[in-house]
Amino acid sequence: MGRFYRHVLIEKGYPHHGAVAFGHHGKALFEVFKILGLDVNEIGYNQPAGVRYPTENPWG
Repeated sequence: MGRFYRHVLIEKGYPHHGAVAFGHHGKALFEVFKILGLDVNEIGYNQPAGVRYPTENPWG
């Protein structure tokens, strides 16, 4: 979660706002965000260890 915090929450300017959903709720939340008119490209999620975030240094 440290990488997610640095590369998603802090870079987008909201280090104290986040939500955790335990279970398989991503599909439903994605649809709700679309219905509410929110930009679904702003949805961030924790990447697996082998997958870099777009702003993550590949040599870091």
